[in-house]
Amino acid sequence: MSRSNNLKDGAARAPHRSLLKGLGFIAEEMDRPIIGIANSFNEIIPGHVHLQTLVQAVKDGIRNAGGVPMEFNTIGICDGLAMNHIGMKYSLVTRQLIADSVEAVAMATPFDAIVFIPNCDKVVPGMLMAAARLNIPSIFISGGAMLAGVYKGKKVGLSNVTYYQIINEVVKNKLGGLHSAKCVLYSVDFEEIEECQKKGDWDRSAEILGKVALSLEKAGADFIVICTNTMHKVVSGIKKYTKLPILHIAEMTAIELKKAGIKKIGLLGTKYTMQQDFYKQILIDNGIEVVIPNSKDIEIVNSVIFNELCLGKIKKESKDEYLRIIRDLSKAGAKGVILGCTEIGLLIKQEDTDVPLFDTTNIHATSAALYAIEGK
Repeated sequence: MSRSNNLKDGAARAPHRSLLKGLGFIAEEMDRPIIGIANSFNEIIPGHVHLQTLVQAVKDGIRNAGGVPMEFNTIGICDGLAMNHIGMKYSLVTRQLIADSVEAVAMATPFDAIVFIPNCDKVVPGMLMAAARLNIPSIFISGGAMLAGVYKGKKVGLSNVTYYQIINEVVKNKLGGLHSAKCVLYSVDFEEIEECQKKGDWDRSAEILGKVALSLEKAGADFIVICTNTMHKVVSGIKKYTKLPILHIAEMTAIELKKAGIKKIGLLGTKYTMQQDFYKQILIDNGIEVVIPNSKDIEIVNSVIFNELCLGKIKKESKDEYLRIIRDLSKAGAKGVILGCTEIGLLIKQEDTDVPLFDTTNIHATSAALYAIEGK
């Protein structure tokens, strides 16, 4: 007997059938399987705005296959909108709320199967948890990755999107045809990492990323790329968890600087990257002198990264400040400037200045793609 028969069969279910008919069921549909659709659509999360289109296609498919679709919704919070205020403390808990609500609906309304329509990093695991609890036939149709936007004719996006885009472009250009990169992507909760940074708890950061590295190793990765400059500070700690080689962003940048004949370079990044030795020392060891902004400008650069760029905010006044700081570094003798934070490239482009820029996101991602293809 199907689960949905508990809603439809026998004299005792006459009230249930009347309610179903009140929802629009016709007599023929009473004998068909009922398929739930757990839809996480809302007008809060940018990655969810198109989910209604997917749901309609799913409904059409269910009806064409002889089933009856019944849609219900779950909550969802946008981490970007919740960040940097008390709302961030309410994000993680929604994973459990989503799992509980889907389970409650599917037990109270015994569907024969469920199609889950999730997107974003709390909704997906929440729905997966619900599917595991229910243990009924389930299909997941993700809304997909949010693609980079276009600004002045060029694609822009957050660092992990940009990495993915560059790596695939390099692989396709090198190998041709329909080739794309074989990637295992692990996206961490940046709120947790940023809290460790503020507390100076680098050991905890190394533990978090070390466990991620081990997961990537178990998933079959051949080497690891850390898509951030600052967290290369804990590379030695991460190596305690994995045997895989780590493609160090500063080493790749040093190679590019030497190719360009640069002996003195300006460095922009988080205050940790600019002030501490874990990054600069690699450049110095390669015979490259490093110039950083003054203490006031370090705070400006750092604030723009964390309070604007990491939140997807691009402000003209911040761009003007960055360009001023770049000019000052050039006046101090720097023959170029490293954009040593994966988000800075969203704000500053080479066409904005005559000073040669070295975008570590582009350098690192390109190096990763070539390493995957050529092994060097």
